Amino acid sequence: MGTWQRLVPIAGPVAKGRAHPGRAHVVKDGTAHLVRVLRMTDAEAVDRLTATGAGTA
Repeated sequence: MGTWQRLVPIAGPVAKGRAHPGRAHVVKDGTAHLVRVLRMTDAEAVDRLTATGAGTA
């Protein structure tokens, strides 16, 4: 049994993979959706949060 079937069996067959970095599948209400994600190092994430002021109360 593959990882997809173990983690999201309700979503049905394995979603078609993409060769583009920064793309992933999210399962919502039993359906797989292709989404874009940010891939960055810890240092890049800190720089981004600092530059945008995100995470401040």
